[in-house]
Amino acid sequence: MLTNRSLDTFWPSLLDPLGIVLFDATTRYWTVADKNTHLLVLSGVFLYNRLLWIGVGLVSLIATFIFFPMSAEQLTAKRIARRDSKRTAGEQEDEEPVRHAAALTIGLACRKYSASGRSDRSSYP
Repeated sequence: MLTNRSLDTFWPSLLDPLGIVLFDATTRYWTVADKNTHLLVLSGVFLYNRLLWIGVGLVSLIATFIFFPMSAEQLTAKRIARRDSKRTAGEQEDEEPVRHAAALTIGLACRKYSASGRSDRSSYP
């Protein structure tokens, strides 16, 4: 979009969300001392760029609050409703029951004290 020889920097500067192209286009002819001491003036393309991207950020924030429920009850309500509708339709009876990790038993660990690496299982219950 923006080439080195292009003098039209309005649209690339406006559509740059981070403002890198905007800053480069604005301070193109500034000296090093000017870049170190002056700030960009909030007018023109810089103002339009900031207003555009603040607006995009606010719209996405508002959309997040509208479409994403912020409570655990609302998040799980859809899943519970789906599960209940499957049960009433008779689809759940064909499936196997879910086994939880808490219901699984874990075997005993054997300690090896011998140099050969063999464990003596006679001392364990």
